[in-house]
Amino acid sequence: MKSFTNTFQVGAGVLLSLSTVVSGSSSSMWLPYSYGDKIFDVLNTVAAVDSTKNLELVTEKTGGDKGTNDKKVKNCKDVIPLEKISGMPRFLRKITGDRKLRPKDKVPEFTLPSIDGKEVALSDVLADNDYVLIDFWATACGPCIAQFPKLKEIHSTYNELGFEIVSVCTDLTDEQWEESSEEHQLPWIDVGDINDDFLGGPTSKAFRLRSIPRSYLVDTNGCILHTHMFPTPLEGFLESEYGEELKTQEQDADPTRSDVTNNEDEVLD
Repeated sequence: MKSFTNTFQVGAGVLLSLSTVVSGSSSSMWLPYSYGDKIFDVLNTVAAVDSTKNLELVTEKTGGDKGTNDKKVKNCKDVIPLEKISGMPRFLRKITGDRKLRPKDKVPEFTLPSIDGKEVALSDVLADNDYVLIDFWATACGPCIAQFPKLKEIHSTYNELGFEIVSVCTDLTDEQWEESSEEHQLPWIDVGDINDDFLGGPTSKAFRLRSIPRSYLVDTNGCILHTHMFPTPLEGFLESEYGEELKTQEQDADPTRSDVTNNEDEVLD
């Protein structure tokens, strides 16, 4: 195991050097996200095997959930940085970065300006709702925009029952964000993590984003239930959670049902 770790460290150092040469800048240490994520998984598995107290992490890192989790999370936890798990050299983190947020992790708290100029704290939104979809998007992201029509339907159906959406725009300028929001007329909470470096805003960094669209369905405690939560599975989840309540609400709102009931009572009399 020791020889494997040493070999991997040497290889990682070479990869870091190559990334610096390709980028032309020693400050740009990022490899493509898919490679970094895989490297992290290997490192964490090695660290877990190398440390008896972290042995239980092996199963999680090698065969754990890839993006979904059933119902509410019982044991929500804050994300533990790599260096605290394995004690690996700091230069390896420059290659991999921190790992992706996953189900059972707790989302980072943030406060961002909304499109109408108000400051919105995620903690306040979570406190007022059962479930919140945090959806990162940008004007130039076609797949992000394509989800809006279906999300509008879902929001209209479930918002009053305890579901909310927080869209986080990652545009490069406020002007881009304002124009796009005006065009798409988002009916939910629309905040901006605007930065002239793509995904360089503090919230995007806190969520460790490397690409969009990216969304997280969280419960009222801020625990991630699902990642990459696209409209169709989101609708299925909410239907399973609110189906009976929604059915009752629709029946109460239908005046013809009360008329039918009254007529039946008259016939029985």
